[in-house]
Amino acid sequence: MNIYFCIKDYEEAIDEFVYTYESFPILEEDNNNVCKYCGSKSEYVLKVPESKSDYKGYKE
Repeated sequence: MNIYFCIKDYEEAIDEFVYTYESFPILEEDNNNVCKYCGSKSEYVLKVPESKSDYKGYKE
């Protein structure tokens, strides 16, 4: 599940994501959707990482 949000609702989106997935999200810019919380144009999306290698700069 991706969470689309505007900068105004950043804290709520992060809190919901961490509570739901018990993990840190991947944050990417997104201007093509609608904010889940207020209905305005989204600015970002939080994505569930499929593996540790999805994180930029991750080295095992």
